[in-house]
Amino acid sequence: MQAACARLPGMRAIHGFAFALAAAAAALAPATAAPGVAQSCQRTVSVSPQVSAGESGGTLTFAVYSSGCAAAAEVGYEATAGTATPGTDFQLPRGTLRWAAGDTSVRTVTAALLADSQREAELEDFAVHLLGAGPSVHIARSLAQGRIIDDDGPTGYAVVDDGDCPPPLPFQQCTCELADTMPIEPDCISFALSAKLPSPVTLHWSTVDGTAKAGIDFVPVVQRAQTVPAWTSSGGLPVQLIARPAGTPPRYFYVRISAISAGAVVDAVATVTIAGS
Repeated sequence: MQAACARLPGMRAIHGFAFALAAAAAALAPATAAPGVAQSCQRTVSVSPQVSAGESGGTLTFAVYSSGCAAAAEVGYEATAGTATPGTDFQLPRGTLRWAAGDTSVRTVTAALLADSQREAELEDFAVHLLGAGPSVHIARSLAQGRIIDDDGPTGYAVVDDGDCPPPLPFQQCTCELADTMPIEPDCISFALSAKLPSPVTLHWSTVDGTAKAGIDFVPVVQRAQTVPAWTSSGGLPVQLIARPAGTPPRYFYVRISAISAGAVVDAVATVTIAGS
């Protein structure tokens, strides 16, 4: 979030990651084809903006979505250190994602988390970058933040992650398509706990207007209680979108966790971006 974007109380920026909503919204708009490349043959690729897991969770997985033309494509990725250190806190070698022509499936990038018994900051982070796209590919969101939640403290921690909802396209396999009214699937608004707990945990959460408005763009949620089953460390917060006319620009709203029955919430607010229709 850029400084120009107001942040709600409880929202934290880790290692300079305050995602620029205006820039993200512009990036998620339909791409303009490069000279000599037909617009109908340019695939648009975007990575999940933020993913979190407890350090003993084993892995941290980023989804890479595709829209636009289903042309053959490949995109590279690499990780860079933030407050988390490669080889000490996580491992993620450079790699390449590939799509054959007509392939519409979601790709994933998975980092291995390296657990330890040392007390650390509540959250440590690193970045994942998409890069090296050819002329048939437009990278709409190239940067993602991976967050590792410390699990060596006296209490458990919880966070909620920023999310994107891509626009509906005929071939798209994303779980976040827009219809007249349909839920955003858990992959789009997710929360994470620092560890699996032996007893259920209840959290209370609400939606908050941004440029997307309750009753116009989405069905509001007010202090909904949601139970996380025992031995579960993550889950989703479902919100229903309301269809808008073609040409509606990108917009965003917030999801805020107001209370949790066990542990502490160290990042209570997520920004959910709805791409232009």
